[in-house]
Amino acid sequence: MKALEGETVAQQINSSARQQRQMNRKKLGSIIETVIFCGRQGMPLWGHRDAGPLTLEDPIKNDGNFRALLRFKMRCGDDRLKEDVLAAPGNATSGYVSECALAAADTCTSPGNSSRGRTFFLHSSTT
Repeated sequence: MKALEGETVAQQINSSARQQRQMNRKKLGSIIETVIFCGRQGMPLWGHRDAGPLTLEDPIKNDGNFRALLRFKMRCGDDRLKEDVLAAPGNATSGYVSECALAAADTCTSPGNSSRGRTFFLHSSTT
């Protein structure tokens, strides 16, 4: 068995945790890039109808810049993002994407961050 080949249990756990972190970073890359893009362009992330599962089909009503850009990236060949979003249960997709974006936006707008343009991340209804 590979699991028993010269590694202690602690080493196996550390190795598994390291692999999981690397995979999560790759998964979050497209989402974080999209948040940064919106910030640099002065685009609000959310619209008035930004809840629900994220799919490849255009919604009947606009669901905001952030979700539209993620959809665009999936259509244009971001296979990792497409695989992760479409494989997730519908109710998980909305929370997963929104929470990642909120965390990235919060980091970018934190008081310790000296970057300009903190208002880029305001909700569209406040701009």
